[in-house]
Amino acid sequence: AADAPIMREAVAPVLKSFAPQNDREREALEILRNWNRRTDESSAGASLAILTWREIWLAIEVERKPARPDPLAEFREAVEYLDDNFGRVNVPLGELQRLRRGEYDLPLGGGPDVLNAMHGNLRDGRLVGWAGESLILIVEFGGPGGAGTRSFAVQNFGQSERKTSPHYADQVPLFIKRTLHDSLFVQADLEERSLERYRPGRNQR
Repeated sequence: AADAPIMREAVAPVLKSFAPQNDREREALEILRNWNRRTDESSAGASLAILTWREIWLAIEVERKPARPDPLAEFREAVEYLDDNFGRVNVPLGELQRLRRGEYDLPLGGGPDVLNAMHGNLRDGRLVGWAGESLILIVEFGGPGGAGTRSFAVQNFGQSERKTSPHYADQVPLFIKRTLHDSLFVQADLEERSLERYRPGRNQR
């Protein structure tokens, strides 16, 4: 939306007042001008918008600074960052923003201040996701007594924080593709798929 913070605090000032000093900046400004306001992995406009707004958002929302960075200067730095790390300014968001977990290093859509929320840290020339969407859960309610109720879910990483666990990153491919799996809450379904049962005080590991 035109009144969204990323538009008001970053994009609109750049489109209004930024004066390109070279062909690279002129190209970047045109990309931003034609941005459709989506943060899909294919969007080059999203890359420029998010990089431009990142320090402004941090100053306002995280650091609570009374003074905020100049959006024109931030846009120029965004252009330089893309050119330095990719050799061009027309960089789809999925090349810039990555989901890294275990053996996976995959394109990641989304951004700050959108329904597909995503925040990233700059690392090794990329914007690596660290916060935003995590557990996504949809419940389809059934009839009387809950008959026919179903639940679907996906997490951004997996169910375990142990790097040696097979569940450390097993949901990454599903999350990237926005694919949900059945979430189990019926006792019979849980028992059917259980690999190990453990009761504190009775079983020793």
